[in-house]
Amino acid sequence: MEEAKRIGGTTKVYGLIGHPIGHTFSPLIHNTLASLTDANLVYTAFPVEDSARIGDAMNGAFALGVQGLNVTVPYKSAVIPFLADIDPIAREIGAVNTLVRTENGYKGYNTDYIGLRQALESEGVVFPYAEGETEKAEYLKPLAGRSGVNAAADTARDVSNDNTVHDKNAAADGTTVSLSQLRGENLSVRPIHVRNVVLIGAGGAARAAGFMCGTVGLRHLTILNRTVEKAQSLANDINRVFPDMEIRVLPLSDAGRVGYEEFLAIQCTNVGLYPHTDEIPTTSTTFYRRIQAAYDCIYNPEETQFLAQVHRRGKRGWCGIDMLLWQGIAAYQYWTGITVTGEQAAAVRSELVGFLQNGKRSNNIVLAGFMGSGKSTIGEALAKRLGWQHMDTDELIVQATGKTISQIFRDEGEEGFRTIETKTLQNLVDAYGSGETASEKATATSDAHTDSGKRKAGAKGIVFSTGGGIVLQPENRALLRKLGRVVLLDISAETVVARLGRDHQRPLLQGPDRMKKVRTLLSRRQGAYHECADVTVEVDDKSPDVVVKEIMERTGRQ
Repeated sequence: MEEAKRIGGTTKVYGLIGHPIGHTFSPLIHNTLASLTDANLVYTAFPVEDSARIGDAMNGAFALGVQGLNVTVPYKSAVIPFLADIDPIAREIGAVNTLVRTENGYKGYNTDYIGLRQALESEGVVFPYAEGETEKAEYLKPLAGRSGVNAAADTARDVSNDNTVHDKNAAADGTTVSLSQLRGENLSVRPIHVRNVVLIGAGGAARAAGFMCGTVGLRHLTILNRTVEKAQSLANDINRVFPDMEIRVLPLSDAGRVGYEEFLAIQCTNVGLYPHTDEIPTTSTTFYRRIQAAYDCIYNPEETQFLAQVHRRGKRGWCGIDMLLWQGIAAYQYWTGITVTGEQAAAVRSELVGFLQNGKRSNNIVLAGFMGSGKSTIGEALAKRLGWQHMDTDELIVQATGKTISQIFRDEGEEGFRTIETKTLQNLVDAYGSGETASEKATATSDAHTDSGKRKAGAKGIVFSTGGGIVLQPENRALLRKLGRVVLLDISAETVVARLGRDHQRPLLQGPDRMKKVRTLLSRRQGAYHECADVTVEVDDKSPDVVVKEIMERTGRQ
């Protein structure tokens, strides 16, 4: 990224108010956008510790000429009484996160719902209004005559003229161009036509998601929440604005009773957020079996246990990083009137992913997966592409013991080998890993986010290839996450057998009926693999070069 412009007397000032805000990524997003669009502005954070003085903070910012503000917790509702005007959909949602300067004060908008919609549409989700099934003007009649809803809808769809899913980028075969393509992947995304949505949660994120459903013409919504009363309150608020929407409320424990044959699931709670990555909002197999696609508003980790369940069933699911990206881009467009291109959005995302992933853990990539998934081959190729060092835990064990893996299994058994494996992994963490958590890493001031994000994204690390059974011990799974970004190379039993058919050096595959052994071992290990994985990359029918490219993109290394 080019160096930021020098700040001068004509530089416009934007910022964020909230408390605490040391963890914010907003300066990174907006200062990167300013650099990419050649805008003479600077964005910083303004912590407001005293909630009783939020009005003073807004008046002071206006008096000092601050052109626009973002608002984060706990003030998204508290700022509303001090606004000169408010967008109607933001009023109905009951929260604003973007303030635009007007002649008499700030006007409040909510771009969270815009960010969610754009994130979904950029990955191929098609909503009813986009297909002409619902007349948008008629369906939004309760809010007609006000600029907010339709303007915001247009903003979400025009944030990037290069990245609008419908119309402009539609191909003759019905495929669409996604943000993934704009990030450099050679992919066409098959549209997912959504008629039903299930929300998990009834808090602030769920409110934005629920109203988003109304603005895109969806008629069928179910809200799952631990507290039914809170879910019913949200349903009533949505129905007040969108009376034609059929909304059902269920306790989260009844997730398996969702009546739709297929649906888009939007996970809006903090369940599964780092460091509590072993948590999951529901374990209902019926629920996951019916999911058409899923979105988790959490972006740390990239693959929560919720998304892991979706991915295991071969369905598409996405983490919340693109919602974070697009809500910021929507705010930037409200402030500046500048249209952000798809290429610029992809560049900001790369900066964001790089800082998010490298700011919380050491700058390493750890490859995990079943035998035959290509961890050593891909590890070597990835390290070569990155100009990094490559280490293989099995090779380190062989060097340290003077024995082959087969000899260790023969002499000391699998238990003895696993003990050596854990000790080796602990030594690697001590030497090259990080024991810091995301919150500890986030204590740096927000003003330094842009420069430090660039520095860490470009810093060298190590690519580690690990043994196929290293995930079996719980302590190993924790150590792997401390060692670096864990990438699971996901492989089918059929591909394993095809690749290892003539390999007789694998201790656990000795004897007849290899397919049965592989399927049994995969079944036992699958949950452990996904528990520690930050990113899952399928390797069936892919060359090492293709897998390497996907890993680099998914870990923000391009």
